[in-house]
Amino acid sequence: VPIVFLNGKACVLPVTVALYGLGSHDAFFVSRDQCYHTQLMRVLCWFENHAVCLGEGIGWPNEQDLPVLGLKAPWFCGLTQGFALSLFIRAYQLDPSRHWSTLAHKTWLSYHVPVEQGGFRRNLCDGVIYEEYPGPELDCVFNGMCHALIGLWEGWRSGVVSEAERDFK
Repeated sequence: VPIVFLNGKACVLPVTVALYGLGSHDAFFVSRDQCYHTQLMRVLCWFENHAVCLGEGIGWPNEQDLPVLGLKAPWFCGLTQGFALSLFIRAYQLDPSRHWSTLAHKTWLSYHVPVEQGGFRRNLCDGVIYEEYPGPELDCVFNGMCHALIGLWEGWRSGVVSEAERDFK
């Protein structure tokens, strides 16, 4: 999986791994080149092996503090969870005989953990925001919210996680 360097230190960011997996999926889907399928499978195995409990579901924590936003490791990102959900949905569509739908469902369950309990869901009087950076203050980064919603939409529309319709809407 891809390694990034933060402050000169090598680390693995779940969001980067997810993007690499989604790119590998798309390249395989178009070209059917087995090297991309191998990359995709490595990413899926990484996600499976690095999942941790997040409420009733699973998630992939960021292990780096982000002091500027008041975030202490480990923290969960709506952007990462949305990408992971999309990745499991697409993996299921390629190979429904594997357990990808179970992992998609467990990822969807993590969407229900509020920020106050270590999740990325912020409940507001007018609805819900899925935070990219779930710090002490509402910050609603569009990118994180958008991709969290795309994951829900893919889960719902694919039928793999039909319960995601209510959360998407």
